[in-house]
Amino acid sequence: MIGLGRSGKKVLRNVGGSCLIVLGVAGLFLPFLQGILFILAGVAMLDFEGKEELIQRLRESPLGRRVTGWWHRLRARREGNGP
Repeated sequence: MIGLGRSGKKVLRNVGGSCLIVLGVAGLFLPFLQGILFILAGVAMLDFEGKEELIQRLRESPLGRRVTGWWHRLRARREGNGP
């Protein structure tokens, strides 16, 4: 990005994250968009107070543990260490 300082990049990330969240909400109702994925990507891009705590709580939830386990198995398989 040419000419953007630290705060400019932060604003662009927040705008992009907000757009992804809006697309995600629309995707909850439209069959051709993956709403949950857009919402999660948007939250990951946003910069807000308490983000780290929210991410930690999501990782500790039952769904988060399943996704984390799946991700570790996939990485191990790609590296040739898994089943």
